[in-house]
Amino acid sequence: MRRMRKIGILVAGLIGFVGLLPPPGEAASPYESSRETLGDVSVLSPTDAWAVGSRQTWPTETTLIEHWDGHTWSEVDSPSPGDQVNVLRSVAAISPGDVWAVGDSAVGDDYSALIEHWDGVSWTAMSSPATWLTSVSAVGPNDVWAVGGIGGPGGDYSFVEHWNGSRWTVVPTDPLKSFFVGVWAAGGDDAWAVTSPATEIDHWDGDSWTEVDTPSGRVWGIAGTSTSDVWAVGEGDSSTLAEHWDGESWHVTHPPRGTRPRDTLKDLATISPTDVWAVGYRGHRRFESTPLIEHWDGTHWQRTPVSSPTAQGRALALVGVDGSRSDDVWAVGASYEGGIAMLHWDGTSWRKYPNV
Repeated sequence: MRRMRKIGILVAGLIGFVGLLPPPGEAASPYESSRETLGDVSVLSPTDAWAVGSRQTWPTETTLIEHWDGHTWSEVDSPSPGDQVNVLRSVAAISPGDVWAVGDSAVGDDYSALIEHWDGVSWTAMSSPATWLTSVSAVGPNDVWAVGGIGGPGGDYSFVEHWNGSRWTVVPTDPLKSFFVGVWAAGGDDAWAVTSPATEIDHWDGDSWTEVDTPSGRVWGIAGTSTSDVWAVGEGDSSTLAEHWDGESWHVTHPPRGTRPRDTLKDLATISPTDVWAVGYRGHRRFESTPLIEHWDGTHWQRTPVSSPTAQGRALALVGVDGSRSDDVWAVGASYEGGIAMLHWDGTSWRKYPNV
């Protein structure tokens, strides 16, 4: 494990907006006596989905994993090896008996990355040489990618590791590059990673990582359907940001009408080239964010109406989204006060859980 310095403002917006999952290297505030947050969701089918996050009860924080069986979300026991901090930030489901989740934990002031695996019966924890992991992407049972960073007194640096079906192996990265905040892989020789502070996108070609020129803006989420159909979403100077990779270069698409400065997209689900969902929040003031959902139909982006999915708290954001088909998409997040947000798209409208 590594003793990790407090990384403060730089990482404060790493996973969600201010008030969701705490940044790596920071425990829950003593003023937040009890709260639950969800940071990501992975959907296999209408009867099989996973959501991950954390439960904070001062002064400890434990991992939180929820499973959807087609009728109810139920908490599933998961390891929390740290005595202070245990956070899961990303999840990738391959099959009902093969699911990966990543994050970080701490014993005292010693922080280390946390990898957990579901084998169909229980969740088990694995070690990692990283200080924290922010994102995981699974192509198949023998091809899983996880990214994050290594913290130290000299700075925070990028970290990537790959699962080949039997063990995790560290993938070399630029030792001077800042940590990664997101990853999506199409295969062992085609992976994309977003670099903090969310202004660079790197590509893995099977041998090395290369920075790829992208339009200006801050990117937080990346996903695709093929090597020539990849999306990256985030925030621009005056609106939400959605960039598309066509196999040769990145291009900015026009945001939907009505977007404005401080509107931010955090994650996206690529159901097909003509069916893409992106979620985030509309920024007002720090404690007055509202959920934001946009949809790509193959031609243009359009905002989708959504009401606040929980009555608890004014500041509310969606930070994770995934779907198994056009009428089965889940979005998750939380409010500043700690109320979990879960919404489901049934092909016609977004409805909050538990009233799905």
